[in-house]
Amino acid sequence: MIIAKKILNVNDVSLMFFDFIWYNFIYIIIGGVDVNIAECCAKRILYLCKERNITVNRLAGISGLTQSTVDSIINGKSKNPGIITLKKICQGLNISLSEFFNDPSFEDSE
Repeated sequence: MIIAKKILNVNDVSLMFFDFIWYNFIYIIIGGVDVNIAECCAKRILYLCKERNITVNRLAGISGLTQSTVDSIINGKSKNPGIITLKKICQGLNISLSEFFNDPSFEDSE
């Protein structure tokens, strides 16, 4: 948390917003996303779309994103999916970011 605090220049109250998932994600964003994390995001999105019986195109629409933005994550062109983009995808899926990252594949990734 001290690293995040220094980098983000936020006070202790703001830092309480970040849980374990957020702390790890901040590290990923700052250090550059490892390909495995980007792949995990793509696989998680595809899994959640399949689970909800919606297409990636439909997810883009309900998330307020362009199809090309979501496709770039799915196809691996986006090596660093932004937190705002992932947040919008989560909103389209009616889940929180914590729920999105609460998957064993993220725990095993580098």
